[in-house]
Amino acid sequence: MDASFKPVISSTRTSSNADIKSLLEAFQKKINKFDKQEIIVYWKRVLESAFRALKRPHFDVKCKLYVKFSGEIGMDHGGPRREFFRLAIHELSEKSGLFEGADDQKVFRHNLEALQDGCYRLSGKLVGMSLAQDGPAMGFLNRDVFRMMTGLEPDLQEFDLQLIPETDIRNILQQHGDWMLDQGVNNCWHLKIADIPKSIHALVKQTIFYRTASEIQQFARGMDDVCGLTTEMKRDPYKWEDLFCKVGEALTKEKFLEECEDKWSVEGSNRRGREEVQNMRLNCSFRTLRCCSCEVWRPSDFHKRS
Repeated sequence: MDASFKPVISSTRTSSNADIKSLLEAFQKKINKFDKQEIIVYWKRVLESAFRALKRPHFDVKCKLYVKFSGEIGMDHGGPRREFFRLAIHELSEKSGLFEGADDQKVFRHNLEALQDGCYRLSGKLVGMSLAQDGPAMGFLNRDVFRMMTGLEPDLQEFDLQLIPETDIRNILQQHGDWMLDQGVNNCWHLKIADIPKSIHALVKQTIFYRTASEIQQFARGMDDVCGLTTEMKRDPYKWEDLFCKVGEALTKEKFLEECEDKWSVEGSNRRGREEVQNMRLNCSFRTLRCCSCEVWRPSDFHKRS
């Protein structure tokens, strides 16, 4: 592990008074919006197209992206770019082979070939560019991994060990002692009940973080290439956390409508007619969203849709 990366595990952080919306807006202002660089994206190979573009020698991750999908004619006024980032982030989560675990609790996968090819750094650049250019947030990273990556102590679950007899502990050690030694628990054969929580926490950290520290470091470096995103995150990690990790439940049509309050114009007026048309279009949009694959709406995403 790089020497500059180790100390952040135990460092302390202070939180600013700025909310995540303000922090994200300040970060997005660092993007060069006066120039643009074009990339051609293949519908069936979105992530591959992204990585190919990012590998170009003179590709500037701080420059506004202009996206063209292969076989389509049209100008990119923001829609194609956002769709590109949405599809690319989805493929990064589900098809890249760089992450593993549950859909909303993914950790980095140890992939030596991808590490040598710099794929984790490319994925970090992609995530940074998506946040910088109105794309979706990552939203699938394990929360403890994010906290360790940004220098916070993970909030690992406590284990109730009061009823575990010593005989069961010996059986566990007989079955898994060699594996624990391989993971760095040198005193595993002498563990007492009181020692188990600390050892379990150490094993969890080893499994989700230390084991893939090189991959995580490369990913963090890639994000930092995009206007210093990793540096910004470490200044205020709790504020950025919800953009990288799952927040609450998905927002359904029913939950959204519960939060809405209709304020209609006078019956029979021209404005009332336009409002009814807009309401019909909104309901049609909801039906379309329920029939297609789309990103999960999270509270932390609302400011990007306003």
